[in-house]
Amino acid sequence: MTGILRDNGVKLQKLIENLLTFSAWQTHTAALELSEFELKPMVFSVLSQHRLVLSNRKIKLQLTISAINVLADEGKLKLVLENLLSNAIKFTPSGGTIHVGAGMEGHELVMDVSDDGPGVHPDDGDRIFEAFYQGRRPQGGAVGGTGIGLSVVAECVQAHGGSVDLVRGEATGAHFRVRLPLRRAADKRLRVVNA
Repeated sequence: MTGILRDNGVKLQKLIENLLTFSAWQTHTAALELSEFELKPMVFSVLSQHRLVLSNRKIKLQLTISAINVLADEGKLKLVLENLLSNAIKFTPSGGTIHVGAGMEGHELVMDVSDDGPGVHPDDGDRIFEAFYQGRRPQGGAVGGTGIGLSVVAECVQAHGGSVDLVRGEATGAHFRVRLPLRRAADKRLRVVNA
């Protein structure tokens, strides 16, 4: 019972964070608070929030996470990973596998999240990052969400000067790839904080 309450509390917190972040970007009041932090502990802290549902549904995680330090807005990057992971969990069948990878490629941080689910319908690919767009689901498929999660991912990533893409052909289900530059030019919407 405690586990269910905790899981529902995490979902509610994520929904509230998404709505607040979405609202802030829409009114142009959001600013990045950059700090240097270790990538691996940040990723594992996000994953640990989902251990109960992963265990209950017997979903396996395949992780390839580099031990590196990054300069980014840690809260926003957690929100990006949280939303991508939540989507992967929602669409991965019981007993399936979610792949999470993160590391450097040249001067970019690259994060991949992919799953064994039904994938993104070909007609939805161009619209899935639009706010409130929920896409098509297979008959009897997973319950729909708010349609904000992927738009929040896109806003947070673009604020870092990066990109998020739907990757086709490398995974059986949905596969999202986030690319963030190692450093970003000075911007009035950035504020560097000491960690």
